[in-house]
Formats: sequence, structure tokens, C-alpha cells
Amino acid sequence: MGTLNSTFSTAVRYVDYLLSKREPSGLLAYGLGDWIPVVASEIGVTATATLFQDLQALARAAAALGLPPAVAANYSALATATGAAFQRAWGGADGASYPTQCAAGMALALGITPPAARAAAAAALLADVRARGNVTTSGEIGNRYALLALGAMGAEGVQAVWDSLLRPNAPGYGWMLTMGETALSESWTDAPGDSHIHAMYGHIDEFLYKYVAGIRAVGEGGDAWRAVQLAPTLPRDCDWVRASLDSPWGLIEVAAQRAVVGGDRVTVNVTVPPGVEATFKSPNSGLVRRVGAGKWANLE
Repeated sequence: MGTLNSTFSTAVRYVDYLLSKREPSGLLAYGLGDWIPVVASEIGVTATATLFQDLQALARAAAALGLPPAVAANYSALATATGAAFQRAWGGADGASYPTQCAAGMALALGITPPAARAAAAAALLADVRARGNVTTSGEIGNRYALLALGAMGAEGVQAVWDSLLRPNAPGYGWMLTMGETALSESWTDAPGDSHIHAMYGHIDEFLYKYVAGIRAVGEGGDAWRAVQLAPTLPRDCDWVRASLDSPWGLIEVAAQRAVVGGDRVTVNVTVPPGVEATFKSPNSGLVRRVGAGKWANLE
């Protein structure tokens, strides 16, 4: 809390600056946009969605710091107005027809898309990835949100990202390996003039932990990783996954494996440290149950 208290005023000044750059429409068309995408988005897509996220973060911070309720309410209202401006500009007449994967991914992952339009927007995002030959087209800024939006769809979204990950040709992560890279490249095409030791496409690590291994924090705020859901989702051509997280409360671990190579049945071992509230979602039945501290073997 001390760090939050000491940095809150700096965050306020930064967001005030961004607010001063808004257009009369409520959009923020400022900055570098979605850096080196396959399919370009208007600059305002990433800038406005990020402003929306910043305002939500300030609202939560104000509440956590015990500031007068009007402070958090003001930032929440500004976030709502910013999300509405985003939707008017890029959501389409049905609220679900976004012009790019970047726009769709950011709107879905950040909760900008209206609830009634979420299913259609998610289906359109998934269909676009598939139609392009399993290509995710967002750049360094939008890619994270597109991956999160796809992962949140469940098995088919996870499969689409997995298939894009394994593509051996440009654009994609597999292409970087084909080109002999041992670190992440700055662009999907691994162009000679780009950086060849970049971190910004590291979003795939978060995706693999969160949706393939299925180690996910539950809720926002409070004690980090105090509540978790363990919900591994193995892609069809993946026979096992193993991942661990050294949380503030101890090691959280998931190891999932198909009972028979290429089979449908998956068995899971998990480790839950003391003091962590954990639920396990079966990759077979989808049923969710609580699991206590300790090592759990052969969960199905």
C-alpha cells in the first residue's frame, strides 16, 4: 500500500495529461498506436482503450487508498465515458463489428464490449484468426489483449492461439524460430532492421500460463494470488503441460497429461500452498470444485 500511496499522484498527473489530449468525441488519438501490426488499427484504438484501462486502475487505487468516494466515482465515470466513445467509433451498429483483431481484442479483454454483444464479437474475432490461416494480426500493443480475449473463449480460442503459435511461416512466433531467433523479435516478420532481443511479444507466456496450464488469479485487488482457479486446457495436439508459479504464499503448480497419447481424457496434478483459496476446473467435464492446500494427484 505504501508504494501505491507514493505513486498515486504521479499516476493522476499522467492520466490528466492524457485526458487533455482527447478529441471532442472522447477518443484519444495520440501516441504510436499498435506497433508493427500485420493489420493496422487507427491510433485511437490502442490509445483510447489504454486510457479506459488507466481510468479504471485509478478508480480502484482511489478506493484502495481510502480516498473520498467521489474520487473513485469520478474516475469510474470517466472510464465509462471513454469506453462508450470507443464503442461509438469502432463497435459497429451491433456493438460487435470491430475493424481489426486489435480493436476486438482490447474491447473484449477490457470489458468495453457491451454484454449483449460479447458473444458475437468473440465469434467474429475467432473467425478472423481462422480465416487468415491462424494468424493473429495485432501488433505489440494489441496482441496481449487479443490473446486474452481468445483464451477467455475456452477450448476453441485456446486452440486457435496454439495453432497460430506453431505456424512455421510469417507472421508469428513459429516464424521467429524458423529464422533462428533465440529471443523475441520486434516484429512478426522478423525484419532485418528490427530489434532481435525484444520483450514486448512475451504476451504468449502469460497466455500459456493462464489458459493452457490454467493458472489464473481470481478477482482484482486485495492479496495477489490469494484466490486462484486451476483450469488447464490442452490443445488437441498437445499431450501434456506443466507449469508452476512462485506466488507470495508458496508454489502453485499444475501438471496435466492425456491418459493416452492423443486421447481425450486428461488427468491433472496440482499443488496449492497454505492460505490460498483454489478451485479446480476439470478439463474433461468442466465441473468446478474447491481444492485445499497440499498436493492433489490424478484429478479428473
